[in-house]
Amino acid sequence: MKRLAPGLPAALILLLGCPPADDDDSAADVCVPTAGDSWDVDDGEEGQIHPRSRLIDGRLWTAYNRPDGSNTFGVFVVGRECDGTLAFGPERVDANNGNATDPDLAWSGDRVLVAWQTDDSNQPDNLSVRTAVLDLDGTVVQPDQRLATTTAAGPFAGNAWMARIAPLSTGFGVALARASSNGQWQIALQRLDFDGQSTDPTVAITAGIEGAFEPALASQDDTLLVAWQNSFDGTGDFGLAELRAGSDTATPVDWSALLNAGAGVAIGHDRDGTLWGGFSNSGARIVLGELGEAYGAQPAEGVSAIMSGPGLALRQTGGVIAWNEGAATNATLHARSWSTGGAATFAFDSDRTAIASSVGAYATDVVALSDDLVAFTYAVGPSPGFRLTTQIVSLP
Repeated sequence: MKRLAPGLPAALILLLGCPPADDDDSAADVCVPTAGDSWDVDDGEEGQIHPRSRLIDGRLWTAYNRPDGSNTFGVFVVGRECDGTLAFGPERVDANNGNATDPDLAWSGDRVLVAWQTDDSNQPDNLSVRTAVLDLDGTVVQPDQRLATTTAAGPFAGNAWMARIAPLSTGFGVALARASSNGQWQIALQRLDFDGQSTDPTVAITAGIEGAFEPALASQDDTLLVAWQNSFDGTGDFGLAELRAGSDTATPVDWSALLNAGAGVAIGHDRDGTLWGGFSNSGARIVLGELGEAYGAQPAEGVSAIMSGPGLALRQTGGVIAWNEGAATNATLHARSWSTGGAATFAFDSDRTAIASSVGAYATDVVALSDDLVAFTYAVGPSPGFRLTTQIVSLP
């Protein structure tokens, strides 16, 4: 498998289809998978959950949770070639200082940042966002450290969780939910360098409200776009804001599709630069849209099951939207593809397709490997004995 050398000019890396500092769930042509292939992510202990995969330097990386032999979870990272051959790992990246869950990862330059939340049980400030940095061979170069954020009064030491990452040309951006001065929750953005160190003051996106949760993050030309839900239970609507390169002030972005109540949002850019979003509206339908528009309301038309966990895998134009239908521990993973936008021309290219059944209804993990092949990684098996499986599916 040909791999890209660190330090290649950005223009050459973009030509090869592997952007080093943009939404990294887009198709990359250096990965050559085969439809129908599948493999276990980790042959170790059962109870594997919360997968988050990215196509990085021609390999499929997955960060996920696995029990650490006690009553808590650890964060592990594994890299595989696109035929499932093990490249490195599984490598544990947390320092076993609490229950470490819900990881995310992103690639920029010759570094990969992994972020997760840890509950160390030391209340009242028991929740923290932590990070580790790896090189492109999967070696940890900056071990587990607490993400440093700030307020106007100085360093922030309160509760923080629900981290999501996007690459920047200078390192990474992190979105998180953290406790505000009034004891409620706010969405905040933090820029980091390639070593995971904070480089700018933290930008508070929302005022302290009762339910600012579950951010989704995308980047383009060093502008960060963050979406979030304004309730924990799906009774509130969504928000969207952008933080432009060089700015310390975020501005709201209008998108009427966000005004519906719901829990679960995913955003990202296709390689033509169009911003897409997937939303779960009150658990009753999945909505796909591009900025300013909303399409495909209830792609699972006529289905009464709870719908949750939307995920996007984006291509040159359009991509794949995936979601779960059913109970938290026994759902069916579905997907549809599309290739055109615009209110007058939009249409799904594939029917609602069942990918896997009896899966855990975590946020869907879907990555575009080419302009017709997609990798789905999901937790399957009777709860709590889930195992993570990756499956390659053709969805033109």
